[in-house]
Amino acid sequence: MAETRALETADAKEIARFIYEEIICKHGCPKKILSDRGSHFNNKLVKLNQAKENIEKSQEKQKLYHNKKNKIKKKFQIGDKVLYYDAAKEKQWSGKLEEKWKGPYYIHKKVSKGSYRIKTMEGRIQKTPVNGELLKEYIDRSNFEVIIRI
Repeated sequence: MAETRALETADAKEIARFIYEEIICKHGCPKKILSDRGSHFNNKLVKLNQAKENIEKSQEKQKLYHNKKNKIKKKFQIGDKVLYYDAAKEKQWSGKLEEKWKGPYYIHKKVSKGSYRIKTMEGRIQKTPVNGELLKEYIDRSNFEVIIRI
């Protein structure tokens, strides 16, 4: 659809008024406005609007990327075997090469949204609840078959 009208001057103010009165008021806000890139379309308002659109596109891309990276972690059930990440090991230089995952533990109880009480293999229940982000599924390797191809 094309809308036209003769204007006295083709400055930014007249063009903005034309777009508002003849297009937006009659048809609603357009998704895009195609132009011949005349000087009246290169004013500050148009540049700010283009910058806003670019920021929104960029934010949408970043949101999709972030959501992919931070998928909801597995929700554990009571009795699942898990490993517990010992965050204190990160700050200790002396234990640099020590394992940072402790366990295995069992999920004893779901305390609140995303936190669990865990218990040792011997059945001792840990006093403080653990955030689910610090847990990962324990894969028991005792049942794996060793396959060697020569």
